[in-house]
Amino acid sequence: MANWLQLLKNYLGYQGATSLADKLTAARAGYLDNINQAGLLQITAARAANLDLIPDPAINKVWHPFGKGSLTTDGVQYSAEVAGITHLVWGVIQTITITQPVGYTLEEIELGLTGAIKSSGATKHVKWKWQASDNGAAWQDLIAAQTRAADASVYADRTAAGRFAPTGNFLGTGGTFQVQMVIQAEDATETVAGKAKNSSYVLCIYRRT
Repeated sequence: MANWLQLLKNYLGYQGATSLADKLTAARAGYLDNINQAGLLQITAARAANLDLIPDPAINKVWHPFGKGSLTTDGVQYSAEVAGITHLVWGVIQTITITQPVGYTLEEIELGLTGAIKSSGATKHVKWKWQASDNGAAWQDLIAAQTRAADASVYADRTAAGRFAPTGNFLGTGGTFQVQMVIQAEDATETVAGKAKNSSYVLCIYRRT
């Protein structure tokens, strides 16, 4: 492998050759070595360009952006509690922004999202859901509204997870996107509260544009 890599370095300079070499599998590198040993390897501009056509592998990025704060003895953390949410609005518990890598296209997204919710009393339920947005203004539900039945007077975790097919107000084509948890009370009798858990994650699979 050293012979063809040195030729690439001589022709393209160290950085360019290294970039091309990084794209080669062991099998492809072996082919080049065989050609070189036969005295046939000539790195022309056209051949170097063909090496650039070898596709970049997918890259995975995983974020754990929710519920950060002071460390705990068991590793379980939550965002600050948001309380007093009524039946009139979907109250936001926590919103985070993901910055996507430049020069890459989002191919797939997987989410595991957990939050703790409760009601101020024991007779009403709590509604909850997670959303995503391309612009932080227009939101797409990642899961339809869910219900935690009464008695919901003590905090309990609720999770939404899976692979989401971008649609509507969340296509994932911009430089950033947002994810948030929202909750709502059943009626005016009680209010609800919630907090996002640090085990929540966002996994994105990208390919170079």
